[in-house]
Amino acid sequence: MPVLKIDCCKRGCMIYWREDENRTECKVCGQARFKGNGTSPLKRMYYFPLGPRLRRLYASEITAQSMRWHAEHIQTPGEMSHPADSVAWKTFDKIHPFFASKSRNVSYIIVEMRGSSLGRSTTYSDDSRPLGSLELVDENSDEEYSTAANVEVEGRDAATKNAKKSKKDGYKRDARGRIYVQLRDGTLRPTGVVANICNKAFKHIVDPGGYSQAKLSEEYINHYWKEFEKDANCEAYDQVECKKAFHSQCKARYGDYIGYKRKTMKKPAYFTDAQWTTYTDAWQLPENIKVSERCSRNRRQGRAKAFGTHCNGCIPFEETVEIMTEENDGIMPPFVDIFGRTHTFKTKDSQGLVSERATQIRDDVRTRAEELRAEGVENPDLDAIFLERHGKVKKRKQIPGAGSATKLYFPSATSAYASVRSTDIDPSKMDELIEQRLEERLKEEREKMHAEMNERERKIKEANDMNMEMMKEQMKEQMKEEMRSLFSEKFG
Repeated sequence: MPVLKIDCCKRGCMIYWREDENRTECKVCGQARFKGNGTSPLKRMYYFPLGPRLRRLYASEITAQSMRWHAEHIQTPGEMSHPADSVAWKTFDKIHPFFASKSRNVSYIIVEMRGSSLGRSTTYSDDSRPLGSLELVDENSDEEYSTAANVEVEGRDAATKNAKKSKKDGYKRDARGRIYVQLRDGTLRPTGVVANICNKAFKHIVDPGGYSQAKLSEEYINHYWKEFEKDANCEAYDQVECKKAFHSQCKARYGDYIGYKRKTMKKPAYFTDAQWTTYTDAWQLPENIKVSERCSRNRRQGRAKAFGTHCNGCIPFEETVEIMTEENDGIMPPFVDIFGRTHTFKTKDSQGLVSERATQIRDDVRTRAEELRAEGVENPDLDAIFLERHGKVKKRKQIPGAGSATKLYFPSATSAYASVRSTDIDPSKMDELIEQRLEERLKEEREKMHAEMNERERKIKEANDMNMEMMKEQMKEQMKEEMRSLFSEKFG
């Protein structure tokens, strides 16, 4: 557990903290700070930051239940078994309903007695944020002084802390320590940051009825959005669009999160018994079991076992395509290379592709390409080979292992592409597929160029209109001056 060692006056007058950190004698009584050697303090205090202490209480399931007892216990009418049963506490909950809705929030009072001085009490949430300052008044001297209660949970200097974090993870932060997030193509990026913030929010705020992705309520998505705003800064973009993108990404992440909870069936420490019972009972309903089995069949895509998971983490496949295209001097690599990158283990302990099935697919595409070269095809289309041999498109038009890169590599993944499921591809068929793909790519480029030209024309028109307005104002002023001069000459 972290501890802060703070030098203090031998007589207890003051602590050498913040602006007084470099003092060598007490500013109240003049007592020297150090012993004769000039390095060892005469007296030192040890401060254990409150945030880590509270978090440690949540590390054990037993103590975590006790920490939430104030919100979960049933009050006996006419009795007060906890301060939470008092009128003052209930009034505070009514004033701050969002704070009160999270049973993990900790309300505490800090009181320091020094002579006859009494500290003003303040209530805070254990949210891994600076605890804020607590001003105390010494009634004997009428002098205000500040204690070390405003120590940050992770360090005393926010700017230094943010710089260290940014250096460690590579993300830029604002003055409040929030990571800068961009809105690109309707997606908040970096997507990994968004996913991590969502996972953290899911643990802090539990939707009582959110036992599935479809049941996650708009009310709680709005709560998660507020939590997101605490840790991420996307203020440079349209907030309506940002919230729309967050809504989609939050729902997707919640699906993965709740799916794992259902698979493991292990009650998390931050769930109350009542909440967990609600979830497990809902999962056992016949209609929900039926939906789960249908989703499982869709994932298997006709195979005995579902396709192995990828190793791309929270990064969308299309983002990986951008990275690899940049690495390849702006040339988009064949999909089989994307497949290899996203399905290869990235740890030292694990080598190769994520599953035997993934290895078979990659090797099969490469082998078929070599066969076509041997038959005289100079540059066989690896994407077409992948689609023909391993693409299986159903109602949802999925290409196994393609993820969000489907729209980049297989934009017309319909029956026209997927109906031909043969074990071999002849060169004439290959040429036909290449021509079809080429025409689609050219169409996309034409639409893109047309949109860019329209945008340029719009900007030019706006600039011309602005220039005309400025010219109009200048001419108007010039004509006024000329009229003044004429009147002055004529009438003196």
